[in-house]
Amino acid sequence: VQLQLFPLPSFRAQPASLSFAAQDGSTVASTQAQAVMAYTRNFSFTLSVTYASAQDPHWLKLDSTGGTTPLTFNVTADPTGLTPGTHQATILATSSSASNSPFAIPVTFTIAAPPPPPPSIAVSDIRNAASLLSGAAAPNDILSALGSFPGCTAAQVLVDGAAATEIGRAHV
Repeated sequence: VQLQLFPLPSFRAQPASLSFAAQDGSTVASTQAQAVMAYTRNFSFTLSVTYASAQDPHWLKLDSTGGTTPLTFNVTADPTGLTPGTHQATILATSSSASNSPFAIPVTFTIAAPPPPPPSIAVSDIRNAASLLSGAAAPNDILSALGSFPGCTAAQVLVDGAAATEIGRAHV
């Protein structure tokens, strides 16, 4: 009679963690595949999700509640309602047959802050560029715009719709 002892099987995951990213205000969900496998022998298990912040809406969805190893399932992250910053969740694989149960698969969802709005341009007056007088403009008049142009570090001169590099002897 020969007695062989085998260790309890254990979970392993591929990939070991998941990362998602979205822009603030996005409502487009993204999906990644996640595999749960076993060392030594296959076994059944269940899946659940926990969130690091109780204030977060439930942004992570699994297309499976469990099964038998090996199992590949889809993980979908939905940015709807999430504020800019990093959001954390954990996928838990649980089995009474696994030595490392519950097994945690960390998930990170980064919501990027929106870019700042462009500065406002305020034109206070349009004048004839030669006389600097306000009034009606005739076709082909050259005009000057006066006002506040925050952040404006360059201007472009167009002649007949094409960028001018020289007017008279002056370089633009």
